Amino acid sequence: GSTLLDIIIGSGSEAFSSGELNFICREGISKEYCSCGTKIGDCKVWVEIFSIWEKKREISMNEFIFSRSKFERNKKVLVAFRNILSPTSEYLAYQAAVIQLFDAIHEVTKASVIVDSSKISLRIPILRPMGPKVLHICRNFTGVLNSAKKTYRKDLKGGVEQDIEARGSMKTLFDWLLNNFLTEIFCLLVESKKVRYDRYTNPSRDLIEVEPILSRIERKEFYSAEHMLAGNKMRLEKAIKIIPDLGKNYNRLSRRQIYIGSWIDRFFWFWH
Repeated sequence: GSTLLDIIIGSGSEAFSSGELNFICREGISKEYCSCGTKIGDCKVWVEIFSIWEKKREISMNEFIFSRSKFERNKKVLVAFRNILSPTSEYLAYQAAVIQLFDAIHEVTKASVIVDSSKISLRIPILRPMGPKVLHICRNFTGVLNSAKKTYRKDLKGGVEQDIEARGSMKTLFDWLLNNFLTEIFCLLVESKKVRYDRYTNPSRDLIEVEPILSRIERKEFYSAEHMLAGNKMRLEKAIKIIPDLGKNYNRLSRRQIYIGSWIDRFFWFWH
């Protein structure tokens, strides 16, 4: 869902779809594929962004990777909260490096809207000094659970950067609850809006109904991303078509899972 909305917003003339930027320091990122079709290490846009970011950044890449593991993982949520309330020098240095990355992207692309579709709620307070606009994408638990049951094998050309195993139902529920809850809290700090997954995948609705920032973007028959770094493998497709029932086929779930999921969705109706 986040990759699709990233691509829709990025289709505007003033916007740039960067993808899930939190993966920028992933080991082997240069060998992965940009949505332009070339390896990220050979893509002129990302090579220039990396070069400028390297000059702007005041901490090493190793320090950046270490700090990211501390401040942008749900397992470290208490550490992150402490630093949000009372920032350490390490937290401030990491925050500055993330903002410098956005500066580098702007310098290269000249985009006035940079879309980061990272699905990390702890990223919101890190970006807060920039005055970000946060779109909290809400998708029903049953749909999320169905997606969690997918299994993929590593295929760099196909947009799958590592083996993906099906996740357990309880872990999926815990992550869904925690991510939505934390996003609600952190959205109090910035300008934000809930975006319903089924609303922006429904061609019968105008995009302006979903989010005012999309008012300059026309509904297209097909979408594509020029230089998206990471995200769902659909980003590598040259013609992405939105269909009304996208993500609503729960063929990976048993009847019991669908039944339980429907009750969870009724109870947490405000997150789907």
